Amino acid sequence: MNGFEQYIVSIKVGSRVFAPRAFTTLLTIVLIVMLISLGRWQLRRADEKRVLFESFAAGTDSTRLIELGTPRLPRYQHVSAGGHYDQDRQILIDNMVNAERAGYFVITPFALTNGGWVLVNRGWVPLGASRAVRPTIPVASDTRQLRGRTDNLPSPGIQMGTKAELAPPYPVVASFPSHADIARLLRESSWTGAADLLLLDPGEPDGYVRNWSAPGFPPMRHIGYAVQWFALALTLFVIYVVTNLRRNPEVPAKPSRSAQDRRQGRLLVVLALLFFAPLGLAFYLYYGHGTWHPGGRVNAGQLVEPARPLPSLALPLLGSGNTDPNFLKGKWTLLYVGFGSCAEDCRTRLYDTRQVRLALDRDMNRVQRVFIGDGDCCDAQFLHEQHPDLITIRAGDAAAPLLALLPGQGSANATPASRVYLIDPLGNLMMSYAADAKAKGMLEDMKRLLRLSSIG
Repeated sequence: MNGFEQYIVSIKVGSRVFAPRAFTTLLTIVLIVMLISLGRWQLRRADEKRVLFESFAAGTDSTRLIELGTPRLPRYQHVSAGGHYDQDRQILIDNMVNAERAGYFVITPFALTNGGWVLVNRGWVPLGASRAVRPTIPVASDTRQLRGRTDNLPSPGIQMGTKAELAPPYPVVASFPSHADIARLLRESSWTGAADLLLLDPGEPDGYVRNWSAPGFPPMRHIGYAVQWFALALTLFVIYVVTNLRRNPEVPAKPSRSAQDRRQGRLLVVLALLFFAPLGLAFYLYYGHGTWHPGGRVNAGQLVEPARPLPSLALPLLGSGNTDPNFLKGKWTLLYVGFGSCAEDCRTRLYDTRQVRLALDRDMNRVQRVFIGDGDCCDAQFLHEQHPDLITIRAGDAAAPLLALLPGQGSANATPASRVYLIDPLGNLMMSYAADAKAKGMLEDMKRLLRLSSIG
């Protein structure tokens, strides 16, 4: 350390002198560099997760048809594919957890109509009494058009040892197999390049538990970790400075005990301000300063101001029976009003609301979907198969008081507006979305409202 000490300079600070030791200086530099590096790493992880979560949210903006020759698509791109399942050659991916319970992902090969294959994750099934008892996972082999998201096969954080070669009997149980492992098992070489795997949409038939979401922590968690690492680096620097401030031997007068106490008290106040002043300033700016708030419009929908209380009505359902008069209360409601046969635009909007609800993951049960259609609507079989959770109501005289309160629907002479309406759990109409509003914006609004709301 003798060679290093020549670069350390003592600095006089009033009656004290800053004279750090070589070892503590070197150790502090190493630790501070390490802590700052960890903080920057967490910020990079936050950026990666932000891109991942935005990709998941944006995946529903458009649907691509995939075939054998389709090039690689972005992760979480929403797709459709025609063909049929191969129920005789299925794979169970072990060590998958849902709601803290062990189980399997059910991976089923899907033969594309024009040739080639793609793997489909049909969802999660729980582990039975033991791994010796494999779950029953039947699926019809009829021709169908399915929808899902592109994704990668699950991968381990650390691969321990050499993986065993996959082999029948089916369904084959595998632990984090690669796409190449499965291709060798199935002895198939003609695979679409669009994606390694499709996550089957929750509304599609022949599936299991499908709580799809972007993996890992949300971006804000990583930002929080980064702040902690930076705060530790700052704390270490303050400790280093304080512990290396010594009394200047050239100053003969020894300060009184009371003066030392006052100096130490001031030091504690400075340290407290260092940590709590930014937090206090943030609270003041946001809650105590009425003229300052983050600028810009953050909601994608158009606010209904003031919110309109909607009447309690028992409305006729598409099949038979009526709704409960208070069916619009207790949950957040995405309401869509359609007229005519519910053609492509109508079906796309219903699909958007379905995907928005499913993308809410654990909060999806706080949201319900309602569709009001006139006498010419709709294909009951389509609604039952594609939208089993949808509350479908027939428009008519009974629904007129409700429609009259919806923007763009109340005028008898005007063309009805193709809008989605958001109703809060108290039965108040609070927001509407234009026909060209993106599902991603709708999803962001719902996430924000559900995060801030304690009702519904």
